[in-house]
Amino acid sequence: MIEGGLRPVYVDLQAENFFRIHRDCCLQALSSLI
Repeated sequence: MIEGGLRPVYVDLQAENFFRIHRDCCLQALSSLI
Protein backbone atom coordinates (compact mmCIF):
# COMPACT_ATOMS: atom_id res chain seq x y z
CA MET A 1 0.00 0.00 0.00
CA ILE A 2 2.86 2.37 0.79
CA GLU A 3 4.31 3.75 -2.45
CA GLY A 4 7.81 5.05 -1.80
CA GLY A 5 8.14 7.29 1.26
CA LEU A 6 6.00 10.25 0.21
CA ARG A 7 2.54 8.75 0.63
CA PRO A 8 2.68 8.28 4.44
CA VAL A 9 3.85 11.88 4.86
CA TYR A 10 1.04 13.14 2.61
CA VAL A 11 -1.55 11.16 4.56
CA ASP A 12 -0.16 12.46 7.84
CA LEU A 13 -0.39 16.06 6.60
CA GLN A 14 -3.98 15.54 5.43
CA ALA A 15 -4.93 14.03 8.79
CA GLU A 16 -3.20 16.85 10.68
CA ASN A 17 -5.05 19.50 8.66
CA PHE A 18 -8.38 17.68 9.14
CA PHE A 19 -7.96 17.35 12.91
CA ARG A 20 -6.80 20.97 13.20
CA ILE A 21 -9.91 22.25 11.38
CA HIS A 22 -12.16 19.85 13.32
CA ARG A 23 -10.62 20.97 16.61
CA ASP A 24 -11.11 24.64 15.74
CA CYS A 25 -14.78 23.99 14.92
CA CYS A 26 -15.25 22.15 18.21
CA LEU A 27 -13.61 24.96 20.18
CA GLN A 28 -15.84 27.56 18.50
CA ALA A 29 -18.94 25.47 19.26
CA LEU A 30 -17.94 25.03 22.91
CA SER A 31 -17.13 28.73 23.33
CA SER A 32 -20.50 29.68 21.84
CA LEU A 33 -22.30 27.39 24.31
CA ILE A 34 -20.53 28.87 27.34
